[in-house]
Amino acid sequence: MSLLLIALSLVGLWVSKSELRSGGTPFASGEAMLPELALCLILGLSILNLVRGLMARADKAKTMDVGAEIDVAIAAPQIAAILFVCGLMVAYSLAFTVIGYIPASIVLLAVLMASAGGRNKMAISLVSVLVAIVLYLGLRYGLGVHAKAFPEFLALKG
Repeated sequence: MSLLLIALSLVGLWVSKSELRSGGTPFASGEAMLPELALCLILGLSILNLVRGLMARADKAKTMDVGAEIDVAIAAPQIAAILFVCGLMVAYSLAFTVIGYIPASIVLLAVLMASAGGRNKMAISLVSVLVAIVLYLGLRYGLGVHAKAFPEFLALKG
């Protein structure tokens, strides 16, 4: 799992330069700073978790212990759920650049809520729309992130 998070973080850092970076400067203090800091934090913690796991495995091999307190059994349903969410995030990243932040976020939130067991379609729709709009406004006016809100063909040409 740590290897997957490390790979996705590195891909995210590489992809973020085209969508968010102003002037092509890595780790700029503008709109790219917060997403890149979050990805670096995820990357660092994943590397730390990987090293910790390898050290625990080496220690367990020395003592020939069959199970340790830190061991976690992951079955096929959990692996499928993890891969589903990772695939959904990749699809969201691709859709974000094509259809814009708000429509992509609405779809992402609705699918996540429905897959987590949400059954009330009205509540899922309302929460998805409101959360996507509030997050966009917070990113745009609170943090200064200038992301494309909607597809280009909806933009008014004057």
